[in-house]
Amino acid sequence: MLKEKDLDVVIIATPDHWHALPMIAACEAGMDIYCQKPIGVDVVECQAMLAAARKHKRVVQIGTQRRSTPHLIEARENIIKAGKLGKIGLVEI
Repeated sequence: MLKEKDLDVVIIATPDHWHALPMIAACEAGMDIYCQKPIGVDVVECQAMLAAARKHKRVVQIGTQRRSTPHLIEARENIIKAGKLGKIGLVEI
């Protein structure tokens, strides 16, 4: 697919630990990229991906559509905003 000359953008929706190599290859092929989160599994991997995007001047967006999933919206409204979790003292991501 990366050898095709008429493609402008790729979507990388592989398992999380496989994002780096397809993204770097797409940058090298001159394609812009939408990549599902998380971008990578460690800082070094993410730095390599960033370096490839900058070197090849590619547009890259990292994101998720999960914020618009109905059951997550319902959970946010009915559990989190309703205060059913109590006082939250620490959040780790």
